[in-house]
Amino acid sequence: MKYCYQCKCIRLGLGLTQKEFGEIIGVSSATICRFEDGKEINDSLFRLIKYGIDSHLKSLPKEKLLESRIKSQVYSLEYETKEEKRATLNYMAINIAKLGLLLLENESY
Repeated sequence: MKYCYQCKCIRLGLGLTQKEFGEIIGVSSATICRFEDGKEINDSLFRLIKYGIDSHLKSLPKEKLLESRIKSQVYSLEYETKEEKRATLNYMAINIAKLGLLLLENESY
């Protein structure tokens, strides 16, 4: 899957608009839109967006990170080949299990 589609899936998984995501990484919503549509892809923008995504994901609590990964994987199914979908579904199952265990650990009895 192209990185521009991955970016969009991650953003949607986090529940962010293009404007909100642009504000996090310091670019306009129009730039995010062009990047996600594959119209503006260059090395410096690619590195900036990748760094912004990585930094934002590292700041999330573990539960929110797992939840956003699962949502991103659901969105990514639209753009994937049949083989990629199989792998994504396996990763989703693993992340759902991890999230369930994490939530059980955090429950107070």
